[in-house]
Amino acid sequence: MSNSPISGISFDEQDANLFLVEDAQLRADALKHSVLPRLRVIMNEAISLIREIYGIEALEDSIVSVYPNFRPKRESELKVLYDAAFVGLGGKRSPQWPGFSRQDKKPVKILPFRFAFSLTEEGIYTVFENGGIKLTDKSYEALLRFHIDNEDKLNPLYFSSNIYPVVGWDDTLPLLSPIKEHYEFRIKHKLFDNHFVGHSYHFPVSKLQLMEMVANFAHFFPVYDSYTQT
Repeated sequence: MSNSPISGISFDEQDANLFLVEDAQLRADALKHSVLPRLRVIMNEAISLIREIYGIEALEDSIVSVYPNFRPKRESELKVLYDAAFVGLGGKRSPQWPGFSRQDKKPVKILPFRFAFSLTEEGIYTVFENGGIKLTDKSYEALLRFHIDNEDKLNPLYFSSNIYPVVGWDDTLPLLSPIKEHYEFRIKHKLFDNHFVGHSYHFPVSKLQLMEMVANFAHFFPVYDSYTQT
């Protein structure tokens, strides 16, 4: 990746200062026109590396989603003070995603999973999240069982990518319990917000760090891909 477009990209305190802009429209425009184009380049590099490593096209079943994402012409004033910008992968809109069902019994046309590069005032990191659309308990339990049943294959991916699940605990489950026990705890208590967060690179973020983050994204990709292929 030494001769790739990522070699000309970096993030620094000026990017952090964008989140200090108090005008919602100005902040959103700055993130959209300054940060998102660079995050798109990083995503393109990750997609290329995924193709190189696994011989598959990441965009065969996914699209690239971005945030902030708003209409240039609005009928009302923009009031959202964005606290993050991200570019990520999400499942393509489909007439029906097999293997999933919604609580409201409507067809699952959009999957609530996003695997992204996210930038905040603190720095840049990778995140794999699920939320928004409410799937049935059965659908979420199947995803959590996937992590339990394939622990021996998935744990090496977590460590090689430096991207780990956000675990939950209480008096009955110590924080340092095996990951399998954490997932069993989630199933028992219906804790379905199964997010993964990668190492956070604080400003200034060097080109070498960005290349490392792209490699981590590619190493973790089979976990995200397994969700869309369920």
